[in-house]
Amino acid sequence: MQYVPINLSKQYNLPVSAPPGQDSTAIIQGFDASHGFGEMREILTDLMHMGKHNVIIDLSHCPPETKRITMAYLEGLVVTPGFNAMYTGVSEREAATGFGNLDQVFNGKIEPTIDHAVRRIELRSD
Repeated sequence: MQYVPINLSKQYNLPVSAPPGQDSTAIIQGFDASHGFGEMREILTDLMHMGKHNVIIDLSHCPPETKRITMAYLEGLVVTPGFNAMYTGVSEREAATGFGNLDQVFNGKIEPTIDHAVRRIELRSD
């Protein structure tokens, strides 16, 4: 699927795009620790001001050993302003490892590809 770049209030080091025809959804690709959570917070604030309610965050660039803690922190960033979030580039097993019942927090929020997440988030938004 082709995605349309989103013009945010300033240039960030992460590509942000949207699926055609889904005005309330944004896709943030390639997040890893080098980008920092401050940059992600700014991007999410921009998206919130633009009226986006759904966000898909790709974690395929994160090292496997950091994915679960990264997801936990990102979940805090997206839940507070009320985003409906999905994650790609991480398995359910990676997300749950070492967190006891945290697998329940991410249940239904992980998809194998961005295209799968776009279809799933569209269904959840109806």
